[in-house]
Amino acid sequence: MLHPLAAKRVAATFPNIKLIVMLRNPVDRAYSHYQMELANKNENLSFEEILLEEPKRLKGEIERLSIDDKYDSIEYPHRAYLATGHYAEYMKKWFEYFPRKQFLIIKNEEFLSDISKGYNKVLNFLNVPNYELSEYKKIHGRKYEKMKPETRIKLIEYYKPYNAELNKLMKTDFGWDK
Repeated sequence: MLHPLAAKRVAATFPNIKLIVMLRNPVDRAYSHYQMELANKNENLSFEEILLEEPKRLKGEIERLSIDDKYDSIEYPHRAYLATGHYAEYMKKWFEYFPRKQFLIIKNEEFLSDISKGYNKVLNFLNVPNYELSEYKKIHGRKYEKMKPETRIKLIEYYKPYNAELNKLMKTDFGWDK
């Protein structure tokens, strides 16, 4: 979803594909992303430090990825903790190549609140009969310290304009500004 050439490449190869996009509160997604990179020993700065460093780390990466189809960025998306949550920006690019009817957009929090319902919503979108699994296992979950409350407040404010753009684009309120 993030690579600047992905939508164009997918459309050229699979123009009639059905696309499933799960969107998570960008504040929680950014912190989870950081925790994953930390656990994988790909990060050595604090969460607050990476938020300040991100613009320097990503400088020129998206532009280079856009023009050089052989370039493989280490920084992007691995260091795009904030930028990855700019969902409307990415969705607009995909909507240039695919009609909305080819998308199922799922809010992560709703999916997790009733996994069976969410799972069957996906099956329905794919025109596959409903099916009930005997168990819905959580995979790759990890426990980590909660984000500092002051950092959370700053990120909620940071994402407000991005969330407003997404809400308008998707004609819904994801409810992430609280």
